[in-house]
Parts: sequence; C-alpha cells; structure tokens
Amino acid sequence: MPTFDNKSVAAILYETADLMEVRGDDSFRIRSYRNAAQALESLPTPIAELVGDAKKLLEIPGIGKSMASHIQELFREGKLQMHSELLAKYQPAMLDLLKIQGLGPRRWRSSGTPSRFAIRLAWRSWRAKASCANCRAWARSRSRIF
Repeated sequence: MPTFDNKSVAAILYETADLMEVRGDDSFRIRSYRNAAQALESLPTPIAELVGDAKKLLEIPGIGKSMASHIQELFREGKLQMHSELLAKYQPAMLDLLKIQGLGPRRWRSSGTPSRFAIRLAWRSWRAKASCANCRAWARSRSRIF
C-alpha cells in the first residue's frame, strides 16, 4: 500500500478540482474536492492511519462516502483514476499554466481556450516572474504564438 501524507493527498484533490473546473464539471462536485483537500490539510492525524476504517474517514468534516472511497482508492492503487484521466486529457503542464495569473480554469472554460492575445499577455507577464521549462515546452508544442 503506497504511503501518502495529508498534504500530498490534498494536492491531488486540489489538482483534480482544478482540472474538473477546466472540463466544466458541476461546481458543487468541484467544491467537494476542494473542501476535502482543506479538511485533510488541517487534519492533525495522518490520513494513512484513518484510511483503513471508512467510518473514521466519514467523521472528518468535508468527507462524504464518495470522497472517502476516492481516498481509499488513492491509498489502495497509488493513484486516483479521475485524476489520471484528467491529466491524460489535459497534460500535466496544464497545471502549471493554470498558475499563470489571468489563465485560471474559468478562462480556459469560458471560450474553450483563451484567445492568443490573452495567452500571449499572460505568458509574457508570467515569464517575467518565473521560468518553467515544462510550461514553455507544452505551450510551444501547442502553437507558435510564443
């Protein structure tokens, strides 16, 4: 059984929520992933101790039956199926692109993809602040606007 700490499980849930928002999923479902991630971050006991007992997982505020089964799947199989599917669809570099100010999940979803002009402006402002080889490589592979 793989071992995860609370922060790594929360990070996977946050990433899943972000990618679900890009895909345009139900806002309540997205919020449930974010609430569960927040609950796990603030949990004083390691989640690895609680994952074996579903009742203990359900006692955590923000964790319901479905989320408990997702957390157990993560510990049992070492990955969350929905997270893996979303990463395969949107590429791991999409998570880095979502960190660019002005290119959040809502921007991607609003028009399918943001305009080239919007991407170029956000890219230039972000590139001045940080460098990310993965983001640049992904963006260059998608188009020649950079």
